[in-house]
Amino acid sequence: MAFYETNEYGGRTDNWVGPSIPCVSAFCRTAGFARAEQCGILEFSASFACYRRFRQPSAPEPLTVLQSVCHNLDYGINFSTQRDDYVTAFFSCEAANLSIDDVKPEVEGFGVRPLHVAATESGWQTNFKLPPGLSAGWNSVTVRVKNGPLSLPMPIAVDIPLEATEIIITGLRDGTRWTEGQIDQAAGGVLTLWAMGLPENADRANTWVVMGGQYLPFFFLEPGPAAQNRQLNVRVPAAFGLGQYQIFVQAGTVRSAPRVISVV
Repeated sequence: MAFYETNEYGGRTDNWVGPSIPCVSAFCRTAGFARAEQCGILEFSASFACYRRFRQPSAPEPLTVLQSVCHNLDYGINFSTQRDDYVTAFFSCEAANLSIDDVKPEVEGFGVRPLHVAATESGWQTNFKLPPGLSAGWNSVTVRVKNGPLSLPMPIAVDIPLEATEIIITGLRDGTRWTEGQIDQAAGGVLTLWAMGLPENADRANTWVVMGGQYLPFFFLEPGPAAQNRQLNVRVPAAFGLGQYQIFVQAGTVRSAPRVISVV
C-alpha cells in the first residue's frame, strides 16, 4: 500500500493511500472473509467479491483428524468476540508439506485463512483468528486440508459466562498408585481428583486446584456438564514436604470446601 504524502496522486486531499490488488485481498481476509476474489479492473478502481466460506471440495483428498482445539494464549476453551482472540488447532492428516493455503479451518462454517501452519511431533498445528459474527454459545471448530472432507467438529465456548454455584470434591487419589487421600512423591507426584459442580465451560484458564496455599498446574480436565463428576489431574511440585495439606478447587470466584491430602 502506497502512502501519498503530497502530489503523488494528483494532489487529492481525499486519498492518502492506494492499496495494490494483493493488499486489498489481504485486507478482506483479515476483516473476516475466508476468501476474496478480484472481479474486474476499471481505470481507477477494482472490484472484489468476498465470501465467508471456503469453496466446497471438488476432489477427494486425505481425511483430516482434529486432535484438540484451544485458545492460543491460555490453552483454554473460552473465547470472547470482544477481544482479538485466536484459535490453535492440532490435527493429523496424510498430506505432507502443508502451506497456509492448504489448511482451511472453520468455526460454525465460517472460514478463516490461517496465520500459521507448522508440523508437530504428532501431526500439524494451525493458528487462526476467531471469525467475526459468531453467536454466543458452543461453536464447532472443523479443519479441512486442501479439497478433503471436513474433520469431525470440536466445541469451543464463545461469550459464555462462567457460572458456578457449588463445587464439591468427591475424591482424591494418587495418580500413579491410586491410593485414597495420599500423594506419593516418589511415584511422580501426580494427583487425581474428582469434583461436582464445575461449569461446563470450566477450563485450564478459569479453574484452579489450590493446595497448601499454592496453585497447582493441572494438565487434564474432563469435559462435561456441571452435574457430572469430572476428573482433574494435577502435578504436585517436589517442594511440598511430607505432611498434610488442605486442598480445594476453585472456578471463577466459587471454591469448594477444603479437603485434606497427605504427602508421603
